[in-house]
Amino acid sequence: MRNDFNRRRADLFSAGWNGKYDSGAWGFEADVSYSKADRHDDLIESYSGTGFCWPGCDTSTVADAASNPGVADTINAVRDNGGFFRLATALDYTDVSQFLLTDPLGWGQGNDLVQAGFINSPETVDELLHLRASVDRDLDSFVSNVEVGVDYSMREKTRNIDQQFLTLPGSGVSLAGGAVRTAPIPEEALIGDGRNCGLTFLGVQGQVCYDPFFLLDNGFYVPQFVSLSSFSTAQDWTVNEDIFQAWVRAEIDTHFIFPLTGNIGAQIVHTDQSSIGFRIPTGVTVTDDLENIGEMIRDGDKYTDILPSLNLIWEVSDTTFLRLGASRTLARARMDQLNASLSLGVDANNIGSDQPGNVEGQDFFVFSATGGNPRLRPYIADQVDLSVEHYFGGAGYIAVAGFFKDLDDFVNSFDVFAFDFSAFIDSELTPTQAAQLNSAIGPFSSPSNNGSGTIKGFEVSLSLPGTLLGDDSFFAPFGIITSTSFTDSKVTLTFTPPLDPDLPTVDPVRIPIPGLSKWVVNSTVYYENRGFEARISHRFRSDFLAEVSAISATRTLRNAQSESIFDAQIGYTFGGESIVGGVRVTFQGLNLTDEPFVTFNEPGAIIDHQSFGRTYLIGLSKTF
Repeated sequence: MRNDFNRRRADLFSAGWNGKYDSGAWGFEADVSYSKADRHDDLIESYSGTGFCWPGCDTSTVADAASNPGVADTINAVRDNGGFFRLATALDYTDVSQFLLTDPLGWGQGNDLVQAGFINSPETVDELLHLRASVDRDLDSFVSNVEVGVDYSMREKTRNIDQQFLTLPGSGVSLAGGAVRTAPIPEEALIGDGRNCGLTFLGVQGQVCYDPFFLLDNGFYVPQFVSLSSFSTAQDWTVNEDIFQAWVRAEIDTHFIFPLTGNIGAQIVHTDQSSIGFRIPTGVTVTDDLENIGEMIRDGDKYTDILPSLNLIWEVSDTTFLRLGASRTLARARMDQLNASLSLGVDANNIGSDQPGNVEGQDFFVFSATGGNPRLRPYIADQVDLSVEHYFGGAGYIAVAGFFKDLDDFVNSFDVFAFDFSAFIDSELTPTQAAQLNSAIGPFSSPSNNGSGTIKGFEVSLSLPGTLLGDDSFFAPFGIITSTSFTDSKVTLTFTPPLDPDLPTVDPVRIPIPGLSKWVVNSTVYYENRGFEARISHRFRSDFLAEVSAISATRTLRNAQSESIFDAQIGYTFGGESIVGGVRVTFQGLNLTDEPFVTFNEPGAIIDHQSFGRTYLIGLSKTF
């Protein structure tokens, strides 16, 4: 049984200045901004059970005679039509006297400890400095204005990973040395009467519930560094980005069959990215001074991109417009994917049988690692958009748009390639082991730019104000705004080929773009009359591939269920010249139907079900 608790503290600061100056046909603008976010998370897991045991819980076959799996339970599971499993238990999970703080399935066996809990405590500091300056000049020609500018941004993100096993106090850490295996749940840690935490959506009406942070803060848990084990996780890192941009843009105002406006331009973007990573070597023991152990890794890259763009608007008539856009854009990889940290694995049992190859042969490797890629390039998209807009009745319009994006350098987060670990031989192997080593080549799991794909689709938007039926009609204060979009996205992730051509390659994988649904529908019905306003909005999105949090504060991909969310708002703006004139009061309700976020393996096989509840907001503002 688990009791988990997440808490977060965040400090935010931002400041900025913007200045403009116009002198006749000349215009000048400058912008300076700075922001910093400092966030600390504590994500704690606490384990309890009716007894302690090694995996399998068969005391007749385990070497540790102190294993005592405690009272067993018989659980019957039935899956309902919604994909949920309903559990029927024989054991009373609200009985505090039956449950102990312990390692109920022997998760700490490989590290010779009683793993009664685990805590992730990442601290993230993110700083961003931005400087921008531009000058423009009005012209009396088909090019109505020209603007040139420069831009500099500096971003630094630091993440310190503090991950610890939680053991029980007394008799040391080592199981072999007689570490404490079980401890009662202290009454002071219970939340309420200790029986109020239920899993009703699974059919479990109640369970023992307590505050894991009380246990940690009051000595009922003893933290042990995760680096003392072979647990593979990213280590501390810092990523820096210095981005220099220069651009030129010409505004177009001419006539080509129809009146034609728009702009054409280009950006030159130079990026200098670097990362400092940190790794703790294998073989660290409990007696080592972790503050003085560690190896720094530095890496990075410099590159330049040219990004042209074109936007044209033809005024076919006073109420009909044709828009065309074409450009090359870039989107940067996540900062954590750029980190230089390396989590090293060493299996000395493979010495003598190791051989270069790819992931299929990794069981024969002595060295392996996971980490980021400081040389990762941005996503690149070459895109074309075409739309037709028609306006009618003053505020009514209909628009139809189509789009196509060709994606290159798409980040493959799951690539595995051969890496030369020669630099780690002396620190990780004995002289005898090093002499027997056949190869220092091993698999390194790291993101790459080995992905490409396309995004294409269309969108239809419609606005129907009630005034179309007459300014004095009953429906005049009402209106409808709706849009529907279809997006077909495909990306092919390819994998780095093995060094040995005789070994099989990893087949490419095709997935949709994470976060994009095929169908999205947004609709709003509103009423506005004499200062009073009311509206209800609905958003639907079909199933999509979601990127969610995984074990040890990492990220993973899962299929997410479709969503249908309703929001509503009412408000009133006081008129007149009294003291309340210009005062606006609003009341909002968000996610009124408490739509859950659900992920699944396959339709009907639910992995995760999260309800975020409804949100209610009251707003007060005054216009002077």
